[in-house]
Amino acid sequence: MSRRLLILTFISVIVVGALHRIGSAFYLYWDVVWFDGLVHYVGALSVGFLFLWVWYVSGLFGRSTPSRKEVFISSLIAVMAVALGWEFFEYSYGIAVSNANNYVLDTFHDVVFDFLGALTVGLVGRVRSFYE
Repeated sequence: MSRRLLILTFISVIVVGALHRIGSAFYLYWDVVWFDGLVHYVGALSVGFLFLWVWYVSGLFGRSTPSRKEVFISSLIAVMAVALGWEFFEYSYGIAVSNANNYVLDTFHDVVFDFLGALTVGLVGRVRSFYE
């Protein structure tokens, strides 16, 4: 049954890739207020599902059925580490908004949507059949 988790991972990666491609081509990141949040949310889902699959299912780190609490906390930590790393990357390479006031608001907005995605992964990932 661990195929379910792998399928969720592939679907979320494909969706975030398509959203990013469409958003970049049609300037949706700049023209549609909620689009960046949507991409961050789906990106967090992708990172979280990928983490759960690699850590608990792939066998690279041993294979076990994690507790619900373990899944919830580990997925939150993994997604938020990647999210904060991404924000640091944006800042370091000047990808973020140049206005200091907008940058702080944009970063807060991005991290909130990443956290919502992490919460979703933590809750969905608690399903036992993903790991059996």
